[in-house]
Amino acid sequence: MSRAGAKVIVVDPSADRLAVAREASDAAEQRVEFHHGDPAELPFIRGERIDLAIAIHSLAEVDDLGRVFRQVHRVLRSESPLLVSLPHPLAIVASLESSPTPQMTRTSFDPGPADWATDEDSGKVIPHRIADVFTTLSRSNFRVDTLWEPLSLETYATWHWSPLAEWVPLCFVIRGKKEGI
Repeated sequence: MSRAGAKVIVVDPSADRLAVAREASDAAEQRVEFHHGDPAELPFIRGERIDLAIAIHSLAEVDDLGRVFRQVHRVLRSESPLLVSLPHPLAIVASLESSPTPQMTRTSFDPGPADWATDEDSGKVIPHRIADVFTTLSRSNFRVDTLWEPLSLETYATWHWSPLAEWVPLCFVIRGKKEGI
């Protein structure tokens, strides 16, 4: 986005992820503004200054999405979109570890953190049910206009890809547009 002329601001609570992102932007010779902190606290951005907000799995560890959505609403211009991708609930409750077909490893209603791991990294994710994210966006004064559950093809895989993607969506993407002021 910065190559296209956009001013890009990155906010992340992980110093490690910020270091990787900063290294990538430096290598690409792109100017990006980085902030280490809570995505629900954006005091360094004045109200109604942002044209687009994107959260690609960065909210997967956030328990209170409403707090983040309300803060993003404050900084977005009217009718501007917020695009969020999160781990799909089916990918959190299913596993291929002990069987060639997916097995349920936890209930869909368990609100507790779930572990994830790849060959490269590991961590925890807060399960967010799609209906809850939709409702939270609506209550935060966003009009949801898109919900997408993409097929993750191995051809385009990152190190987060899993064979589970042949059975269930690994993520869901939801877009809301800011309503009101």
